[in-house]
Amino acid sequence: MATQMGEAKSSNKLVITWSVLPKDFQLEDEPVENIGQPILAGALRESLEISGFIQPQMLIASNFGLCATVNEQFIVKAPDWVYIPSVNEVVGDRKSYTPNLEGDIPTIVMEFLSDTEGGEYSVKRTYPPGKWFFYEQILQVTIYIIFDQAPLGRGVGCGVYGISLVSRLRKIESSLVVKAQ
Repeated sequence: MATQMGEAKSSNKLVITWSVLPKDFQLEDEPVENIGQPILAGALRESLEISGFIQPQMLIASNFGLCATVNEQFIVKAPDWVYIPSVNEVVGDRKSYTPNLEGDIPTIVMEFLSDTEGGEYSVKRTYPPGKWFFYEQILQVTIYIIFDQAPLGRGVGCGVYGISLVSRLRKIESSLVVKAQ
């Protein structure tokens, strides 16, 4: 399956195809940058499970590969937390997922703000594309959340610093930055 996307300011078009992760592809095995991230991701999943929200066809995962091929270049991004409403096949030990080919596009992608480069906000469209660009323009997720558990460096509280909401039904795209304190 291929999708073409263009930008109003550019004559460059993105040709997006959906390919599964090659069997010999080595996913990065980097430690998480924020020791609270696995606990928060687990708590989020557990709260959905306890409320009875999770269904067998859903995919809720942390730190695994979301795949797409853009202009014949294979791209994998590993969000800190992702919610996909329906997958075609339930796989027990899934290491990656290819939207459109294996099921729905992710509805929610969450990144925990890192202490390093700040790639969560990157809109870089050249290879390899930035996270924000990949999730919003290539995958076209409905909600992209950038979460910081310690806003303003105080070490207490939490903040959602960036949310991008995309309404596909009305063909309205909007980006907004929310600061919660």
